[in-house]
Order: sequence, then structure tokens, then C-alpha cells
Amino acid sequence: MRKSIVVYCISGLTNRLNCLLAGMEVAKKTNRQLKVFWSYDEDPTFRVRLKDLFDNDFVEVSSQDIEQMKDVELFTFKRSVTAAKKKKGLDDLEVLQKKFGINEEFIDMINSKAENLVFHYWSLDNRLPISAIDAQKNFLLLEIKKDIQDIVDRFVSQNEINKDTIGVHIRSTDFNAIHKVNYADIARKVERENNASKKIFLFSDSKNVEEKFANKFENVIIRNDKKFVKKIDEAQPWIFEGNNNRFADRDVIIDALIDLLIACKTRLAIYDTRSMFSLFILRMNEVINE
Repeated sequence: MRKSIVVYCISGLTNRLNCLLAGMEVAKKTNRQLKVFWSYDEDPTFRVRLKDLFDNDFVEVSSQDIEQMKDVELFTFKRSVTAAKKKKGLDDLEVLQKKFGINEEFIDMINSKAENLVFHYWSLDNRLPISAIDAQKNFLLLEIKKDIQDIVDRFVSQNEINKDTIGVHIRSTDFNAIHKVNYADIARKVERENNASKKIFLFSDSKNVEEKFANKFENVIIRNDKKFVKKIDEAQPWIFEGNNNRFADRDVIIDALIDLLIACKTRLAIYDTRSMFSLFILRMNEVINE
């Protein structure tokens, strides 16, 4: 029987995509069968199935399937287990750690003798035994659902989005609660591009942020028909008692993917380097311009 690698995809959209793309690359290098664990109904921050986004014929497995596997080597970080444990319903990673232990040396995946590898990591960086750009190229192999791709193509055509369009990503909501977004500095940068008569595609997880910038700068383009994240408890802040007070249903995640696909066709120039979403787009800019 062919050996396998299971990519353990949890958390936000680009965190999951990074894990998936890295797993696809490791599977190619090690001739392992790729399998995907993709949490959705347990996680209020991500309520969408893998098959709602892509038409690829991925082999999906449950956490129970993984628990029943024999000869397993789990590759992740202990802090990933801790972070997942804090999220209600996402403590399965801790169960797997207790059963299989953890190997934090990702380079060992390439020559591992285990029948089944389980891999969870949210970033494409030098901790991995693969090239980030090679892994990123696997995004081109994902078969975007036709209804999603149609929306992207229509928006790009109607607004003449291309590599000369300036991309602006403003991550807000819970991100601002943690990192304190400098909106004034972003506004100054957008103003410079606006004064240079550059077309600007601006996208955020906050409706208020998008509308504020679109109303202030004539060259800013936003999507007017998208859904945004909401608070689970409106009476509490975005981060409450150390937990994310953020709810994203199927439509919100699909709209995030649409933003991502449109932004990949721009030149992302204004962003926060701490945002995985922005870094994902920057790598795609590099892949597309190779």
C-alpha cells in the first residue's frame, strides 16, 4: 500500500492553503498519497467545506480516521497544539499529539519511514524542507469552483484589473485587536497612489474600513456585494478572554477567496507583513511574474 501524508488544515483561509500547498509539494517529493483533514463545522471562524471551494478530487479524512491509522509520525509545533486547544472543538490535535507524539523537525518528513505522515503548519517558510515558491505554484493546480471563478473573472474584466492595479490589504477586526493597525499610515500610502492616478483595489475583513477608504479616495475600487465576518457575541470585543470572538460562515470564506484571487492579479503594494493573507498574495505575484 502506498504511504500517505495527511495535511491537517485548520484556522484561517491562507493558513489552511499554506498547509495544503506544502503538503502537495512534500507528497510529490516523497511519492506519498495526499490526504486532507479540513475542519469546518467544529470551528466558528471557518464554516466551509473544502469541496465548496475547489473541484479537485482530494481524499478527505476525519480526525477519527487519523486516530485509527497505524505507524504515524506527526509533524507540527507544540505551540500549534496549544493554539488549537484554545479553540472550542479543535482539541483533536492534542489528542493526536498524546497518541503519536510530535516531531518539530519538518526536514525529517522527506526521509521518514513511517507509513503515514500527519502534517500541520500554517506558513510557507524556511522551516520546511521545500521551496516556498515551489509550494506556492501548487495553487495553480487548485480547481476553483466555477461559480467562484466566474465572479472573479467578471469583476476583473469590469474594473480592468491587471498587474498595474495597486493592491491594498487592510486586515482589521481581530487582527487590529492584537496588532493595532496603523490606519493613518495606510491612508497616507493610499493617498500617494491615488494622487498618482493609480487604480487601487482595496480589500479588508471590515466593511467600515472598505467603505471609509472608498468614500475618501476616488481611485479606490471595492467589492460592494461581499459578506463580512461578524462577532459571535456582539457585546464583547473581537478578542475576548484570549479567544477569537469571530464568526465566518460559508459566504464569508468564499468572499475571502474571491478577494484573494482578484488581489493575485494586482501588484500588492500596501499591506501588513504580519498577515498570512498578504504574504500569500505576494508569493503569487512572484509566481505569476516569473
